[in-house]
Amino acid sequence: NVPAVGCEGFLASYWSAFQFIRKANVILQEGYQKHKNGVFKIPLVDRWLVVVTGDQLLDNLRTAPESVLSMWDAMLDLLQLDHTLGRQFRENPYHDSIIRTTLTKNLATILPNIVDESIHAFPDMIANGQEVDGGWISIDAYDEFSALVCRVLHRVLVGNPVCRNKSYLQLNIQFSAGVTTEATVINAFPRFLQPFIGNLYNKVSGRQTRVLEYLGPEIEERKLKIAELGSDYEGRPDDLISWLMDSAPSALERETSSIALRVLIANFMAHHSAFTTFTHAVYHLAAEPFYADDLREELLMHLSHPEHIENWTEKNLDQCWKLDSFLKETLRMHGIGALALPRKSLIRYTFPNGVVVPPGTLVTACSTATHLDEEKYPEAHKFDGFRFEKLRVRAKTLEQGSKHKVTSASSSFLAFGGGKHICPGRFFGTSLLKCMMAHLITHYDIKMENEGVRPLDDWFGPVELPARQGKVLFRKRDG
Repeated sequence: NVPAVGCEGFLASYWSAFQFIRKANVILQEGYQKHKNGVFKIPLVDRWLVVVTGDQLLDNLRTAPESVLSMWDAMLDLLQLDHTLGRQFRENPYHDSIIRTTLTKNLATILPNIVDESIHAFPDMIANGQEVDGGWISIDAYDEFSALVCRVLHRVLVGNPVCRNKSYLQLNIQFSAGVTTEATVINAFPRFLQPFIGNLYNKVSGRQTRVLEYLGPEIEERKLKIAELGSDYEGRPDDLISWLMDSAPSALERETSSIALRVLIANFMAHHSAFTTFTHAVYHLAAEPFYADDLREELLMHLSHPEHIENWTEKNLDQCWKLDSFLKETLRMHGIGALALPRKSLIRYTFPNGVVVPPGTLVTACSTATHLDEEKYPEAHKFDGFRFEKLRVRAKTLEQGSKHKVTSASSSFLAFGGGKHICPGRFFGTSLLKCMMAHLITHYDIKMENEGVRPLDDWFGPVELPARQGKVLFRKRDG
């Protein structure tokens, strides 16, 4: 008896499912307003999607055991994991623990590499732009930022020089976009046809072959050095390839092709969210450049001399509350999509309000509608870059203030999910974004081509994307 937003009839529900692809954010906002602190459902092509709202129900969704409400089973359906990423990803997601622990623990050694790659990557990107009046260079933001973020990300995943190979980067960019597109196509068919369509669309083997062209020689060379010199040989790169080689739990996973595929999967998990967040943030900074002076002052205070890479430490970046707030506000207003906390019920489950969902039901939460709730965030539809910095300053203790950091999740901030399955790479991802934003702010002035106007976001179903046609103007700062 969950109320529906949209039509419930057999044929009419298909029309509503089509409408959801066109304007999911509008439909979800309508459902959130009508059924606040309750539950509603939306028709998809192949099933109903149950959406919960309100702090209590969100907490239930976040904390329910995996054996009851499963994140993995939900992602298996929504992203068609077996067909888009391969069965190995689902059957043995050991890379998750690497991202959760090894990557986070190694931030101190990773940050200098991120900064160094940013130093080289930004000028290369700007060289692709078009010079306009006053020494400004116009950049096609969407495509150029995608390549920029991919390059800096892969400095951590595979190291230099592979991270600077344009063909390799293009393969990874296409892979990130392809997974979502292919899953959307497969899910557009009735469930009984999805395995057949998925097998037709399955490109895992082909992608594995292509990425081996770039990573195979590098992985094989490292294997030879380990055999000759041991696993701690001098000069061994501190990157994802090395960590995968150290942690691979079986002979199959230690194969060169398996390691290369895991790198592709890590790219999918990190690139899209990092690139879209970076682009959204730069659009705001370019449309409202008055933020730049305060951010620059803060960065110069805590990084001292930014030209010295050794000053770019996790501790120093953590003191940049304004930058942290700017990124969190960006994620609040422009998350990855309008939905969060996807779960699939494995058994009959009863929520505290008495709503019962049968096994096999997809359950999720409204992230965008939650983030734009005026009861949670005053003037919620207005971008306030220092919103969370002001909350941290007003907090009575550092512990209370830390709840407003970008990496902190709650029932009011769903950008990273929550519960046991909170995004394991959020510390690395935000550090990557902070370094790139800090480099941009300290080295360049920027503005929108149409000054003061931030281009409207694009939507595809519940997925939110930065405007594809946005142009950002860059100019090197003196000194």
